[in-house]
Amino acid sequence: MTEQAGAGRPGLFGRLLRAGATSMMATILSHGTYIALLAAAHADATVASAIAFAIGASFNYFVGRRLTWGRTNRPHPVKEMLPYVIVIAAGGLVSVGVATLVQHIITPMGLTNTERTIVLEIANIVSYGAVFFFKFLLLDKLVFRHR
Repeated sequence: MTEQAGAGRPGLFGRLLRAGATSMMATILSHGTYIALLAAAHADATVASAIAFAIGASFNYFVGRRLTWGRTNRPHPVKEMLPYVIVIAAGGLVSVGVATLVQHIITPMGLTNTERTIVLEIANIVSYGAVFFFKFLLLDKLVFRHR
């Protein structure tokens, strides 16, 4: 038996707090992956950012869907998953674009791998933070809106 979409949905402030918490968990997972790929594997920033983003976005969808928006039913692929992917992909493109741009800017500086990793990680965190509220509003009002 499935639960109706939106049942158990917290209020707006509760959703914002929960979205922040699940986003923080996803960010820790994503950035841990990003740092590991940059520092240990000496990966290209664009590739590392894309892989880290995909891992964090997947975690955030499944955990955030349940905890933030109270969804326990089976997700609808067109009404929910597709719009989620579009919103999150837009945020991901910003993040990957920032990583690529910053890497392009710092490459001629001859930074050590540690310095490069730190600069790219700071740029990545700033880009994630900058799009958090925009993504929350789109997800809350379009993707997981209360029916």
